[in-house]
Amino acid sequence: ADGISYGSGYAKHPIGGILRDVSLRALPKVYPREICIVTNLAENYKHADLVVSGTISSRPFRGRIGISITDPYNTKIPLQQKEIIIEDTGTFTIRNVMRSPHKWDAEHPRLYTLTLTYFEDGQPVYRNDHKVGFRKVEINGNRMLVNGKEIKLRGANRHDIHPLLGRVSTPEYERRDVRLAKEANMNFIRTSHYPPTENFLTLCDEYGIYVEDESAVCFVGSHRTAAYYPGASESDTAFTGRYLSQLREMVVNHRNHPSVILRSIGNENSFGSNFKLSYDWVKATDTTRPVIFSYPGHVPDSVKAYEVLSMHYPGIDGNMNQIGKITRGFGHPDLPAIFDEWAHVACYNNFTIKEDPNIRDFWGRSLDSMWTRVYEADGGLGGAIWGMIDETFMLPDTLPGFNNWWGIVDPHVIPAEYSGHTVGYGEWGIVDTWRRKKPEFWNTKKAYSPFKIVKTRFSPEEANGPLNVPVYNRFDHTNLSELKIKYRYRGKNHLADKTNLGPHQKGTLVLHSGKWLPGEPIYLEARDGNGRIIDQYT
Repeated sequence: ADGISYGSGYAKHPIGGILRDVSLRALPKVYPREICIVTNLAENYKHADLVVSGTISSRPFRGRIGISITDPYNTKIPLQQKEIIIEDTGTFTIRNVMRSPHKWDAEHPRLYTLTLTYFEDGQPVYRNDHKVGFRKVEINGNRMLVNGKEIKLRGANRHDIHPLLGRVSTPEYERRDVRLAKEANMNFIRTSHYPPTENFLTLCDEYGIYVEDESAVCFVGSHRTAAYYPGASESDTAFTGRYLSQLREMVVNHRNHPSVILRSIGNENSFGSNFKLSYDWVKATDTTRPVIFSYPGHVPDSVKAYEVLSMHYPGIDGNMNQIGKITRGFGHPDLPAIFDEWAHVACYNNFTIKEDPNIRDFWGRSLDSMWTRVYEADGGLGGAIWGMIDETFMLPDTLPGFNNWWGIVDPHVIPAEYSGHTVGYGEWGIVDTWRRKKPEFWNTKKAYSPFKIVKTRFSPEEANGPLNVPVYNRFDHTNLSELKIKYRYRGKNHLADKTNLGPHQKGTLVLHSGKWLPGEPIYLEARDGNGRIIDQYT
């Protein structure tokens, strides 16, 4: 009950025991650990500095470290420095310059394989493979850049949840979640409100999903029920060790994942010295990613504790004042503003849902309007739907303590008619706990589409010859020429002309036919290089 994560509180059931896979590794007494791989792109984003560092577990400090690297197509890359003799300090650093590496981004998740080997007396005694992505994250004024190009984040918040096992994350469901996110045209997941598994980040590296990696500190000084104490530990030195130890585990274990582009030091908290220490520690340890704090309005103007403005639940116009922090039209003049909780799926307003079920479908039109506006907003970084997966737990009433610790229903959150053996915060996901797609899933896919046909109805004069269809490329790193665009007209399939249109640009898609007939529909479909359907239009 004294956990700073409040995990048992918002799960509505106690979290204890082993929730994730545990593995045991047999290691030599002396081996390299805390491996840090930094891939700094140069100013022109063409070449990169590859820096591999770490420490040796124990004395005697002897032997040597060797590395090799292969590109995404399994071609071995020559290195200037392949190995290093271990010095008395017990630390090592190997530096190389990579010429024109294939870069990693969410639309092109190209991964290299770096193999690190530790030798003693000329014999290899330790070896490990690391997946490496060459990419650079920067804050430039009120924009976030990946590899020198502005990005816009379209995503959702994800909890660990299993339909039968409660707050549990399994490899099978993690892969399903990442694939669902890609199918729904997301490029971003916030790991609310605790760090994800190593496997989940590996999948985000592989498939191409940007991640906000969040420390397990939630509702400190805000929103806690009386059963969970202490409610305010933000400046309590008795808890400083907890703040920093779990933060260190997150940063050290996740720093080599290219998918992690944001660090969050907690969710919806009051500010205090423990958060300032957390921010300072992260910035001293990992300078390659920006940090956010939620709620930033609690941070005094004289204190540096975040580099991206985290705002929750804007209105449809993006104008909001949250604890003194203000956005206009989803933008901010000085910092990138991310609405990493927005567009709440309708579940609390259950009376309205009963009276007008179509509100679920209209939610998609609201999301479409919001995403369109944040995409155009100066200083608008993006948003994350709350939430990705329904937050419901099926608990048998035969459990000791049911309705005492297990299955507590907060009447301010869950109406009385929802009470029963299924508890939680409600059906707030775009998929249910079994990962079945709800109507909100398809609305998300349409609203978040990076392939936007601007106009779908044409006059006979416009259709006299090749049809010039206005199109908007809302990708961040993809030229529309990379897509396969086909259309069906009067029962025949055609391929559209390749359209050379860069990211964030508007242009024209040209369709050909012998003759366009009034009232005859054209069915158009765009797929990415992996064959995934991005969008369809009539």
